[in-house]
Amino acid sequence: MENNKFEGANSTLCSSAPKNSLPRTGSYATLAGIGLALGVMYVETMLNNYVWLGDFFSRYSQCGQIGISLFALLFVGSVEIWARCTHRKAAKDTGFWLAVTAALAVAHLAGGHTALYWIGPLPGVLLHCAAVYWAMCRLGAVQEGTGALTPVELLWGFVVLPFGNFVGWIAAIGGWILRRWPRKKGTGKTLLAVVLGAVFALPVLVWAAKLLAGADPAFGQMAWGLVHWFEHLFTFLPDGWRLTVWLLCGCWLSGLLLGCCRQSQNPITLRGMEAGMQPLRFVPGAATATVLAMFCGLYLLFFAVRLGSVLGLVQGALPDAAAAAESAREGFFQLCVVAGLNLAVLAAASKLNRRPLRQVKPLRALGLALCAANLVFAALAGSELAVYLRFGLTGKRLLAGYGIAVTAIWSALALATLLRPRRAVRWAILTAAALFCAICFVPLGWMA
Repeated sequence: MENNKFEGANSTLCSSAPKNSLPRTGSYATLAGIGLALGVMYVETMLNNYVWLGDFFSRYSQCGQIGISLFALLFVGSVEIWARCTHRKAAKDTGFWLAVTAALAVAHLAGGHTALYWIGPLPGVLLHCAAVYWAMCRLGAVQEGTGALTPVELLWGFVVLPFGNFVGWIAAIGGWILRRWPRKKGTGKTLLAVVLGAVFALPVLVWAAKLLAGADPAFGQMAWGLVHWFEHLFTFLPDGWRLTVWLLCGCWLSGLLLGCCRQSQNPITLRGMEAGMQPLRFVPGAATATVLAMFCGLYLLFFAVRLGSVLGLVQGALPDAAAAAESAREGFFQLCVVAGLNLAVLAAASKLNRRPLRQVKPLRALGLALCAANLVFAALAGSELAVYLRFGLTGKRLLAGYGIAVTAIWSALALATLLRPRRAVRWAILTAAALFCAICFVPLGWMA
């Protein structure tokens, strides 16, 4: 009979997440072994040791971060093969996040020929997020699909699932061994138990002996033979601290993979979150209208002052390169921050007001005005960016253009949601991820 804590039946998944078939206990042991092996490879990749790639790839490991790229592809491939062998059904948007993970991995692979290095560490962070979220989708741990719960599910995937199943590989592998353990008592069974115990205890025992040898020279001379024999026999093992990092990273990865297959999934659902936020709707409509009207007045004043300078730039009154770069640094990112603040104010008003903004005509009009202001912010920043790109494309300006495009798309989605209910957050996340993958492939020759 299967272990219930790893069963997928009767799980509290929403209809959008598929119900997975029940693989055998041995398949969980295989998945735990995959997680442990991937943990070792990840640590060696981060330490710039690419021995596991082979001699050919090791020569070119520094070109375009080939190690982290191939590790990401190996992670995806091993999890996909395991899921197909155990007949697990993929959840919604699995294909999209697989494409995002593959695109970011290929972008790292070709980083020496694209603008990836100009963007900074952000592509590497997003590669980790995309890979973890894809694994959750592929193994059935995602409940609502991509949407408002995606940030919560990412936090669930990085913290709760791995650390909640940190030593789950012991139960998975140990359960598989016990199922095949000889049931009859005898000398052979006892001898096998002794051998297994010695094998597992010997590495830690020798490490403790080395530490004690450093503390006492007399004991060091006595234990030198055991330590030397062990080091000669197991030359492939690293030092104790590296072995500890291997184990920690392997436990995290195996905990993530096993946690995605457990019965007790993420209890947070979109409907439950909305029900839990109902008590927060205490702000009266007059207060919400006052706040939105004050922001609309501020933005209207800003547009009136800014319009003349923007028209002068478009007509050809260009500053010198230094002034343009300073304006790009100070202007573009501040406009993006203001636009993000604008969206945050609109989101807070929609969640804290007693009634949804869509149902109150004056509040809906003010919300539409804020969305229109964000679109104007994006147009202003885009017009300035088009002028300043004559001085060359840099990493900051590329990110500024990405921020402007994402702000415009999110503002348009918020405007459409005020007019008619839509899954705006889902499309906002999908478009932002797709656009970021696109800017990672900007040719290096386009950069200044």
